[in-house]
Amino acid sequence: ESLSASDNAKIIGYSNYFESLAKKTIQGLWVNKVVIKDSGNYLFLSGECLSPELVTQFIASLSSESAFSGKTFALFNMALDEKSKKITFNVETKKALS
Repeated sequence: ESLSASDNAKIIGYSNYFESLAKKTIQGLWVNKVVIKDSGNYLFLSGECLSPELVTQFIASLSSESAFSGKTFALFNMALDEKSKKITFNVETKKALS
């Protein structure tokens, strides 16, 4: 089965997000899940880090990337994983359209 032109355009469009994420390596922070919906208007990132300030540093660093230009992360959650002693985090932009 082949991709349609519109499917191919979506893949190419989403690749910009992954290229930007790959460039923003921060030691002690790992992104484990990325969700992109609504033509990139909804973004969800989750992962783990060793200290809370790394999440803030990571989000700030994304603002310099064109793929993330104009994106505002409105929801933010962090919790300490007692087992691993790492901090889990979730950040997301506005809610996806149903």
